[in-house]
Amino acid sequence: MLFAVAAAVLYALLINLLHLPCPVRWLAGVPCPTCGMTRSALCLLTLNFKGAFYYHPLTILMPFVFFLAYRSKRTRLTNVLLVLLAVLFFVTYIVRLLSNAIPA
Repeated sequence: MLFAVAAAVLYALLINLLHLPCPVRWLAGVPCPTCGMTRSALCLLTLNFKGAFYYHPLTILMPFVFFLAYRSKRTRLTNVLLVLLAVLFFVTYIVRLLSNAIPA
């Protein structure tokens, strides 16, 4: 888990410092469901909540998602919560696509 967090932080720093585009958006031509999550997380680190919500409204839920996904004890409730969060991300993605609300 520590390796995954370190890799994510390194990825975020490289993307932000080098101003690289989102790899999924660059390759496929469409944004991914988590598009804007890195910029949103960086806004949260600087306590810019308005900017964080602008880039991706569900960033605040990511620690909860990681906690549920990497729990040692998986229960039926954990699985139901993960499915509900996945549905929430999918619905948010569709709404953002239809309203052109995904920042480039």
